[in-house]
Amino acid sequence: MTAYQDLSTHYSNDHFVRYVNRYNLEKQDPNAEISLPKKPIIFWIDNAVPFKYRDAIKEGVLMWN
Repeated sequence: MTAYQDLSTHYSNDHFVRYVNRYNLEKQDPNAEISLPKKPIIFWIDNAVPFKYRDAIKEGVLMWN
């Protein structure tokens, strides 16, 4: 998600404007029903995440995948 504050609007108490980032996934083989993407989505776990939580975060991302 991309968000920024727009202080020019006076109609709302919430001055944040939010946009949902979407991915444009294209198939490697357009004729196949299921195919790997041309450019896969790559996730990484930030170095600021404590070691004890990294396995749980990795499992969550892989379950979402």
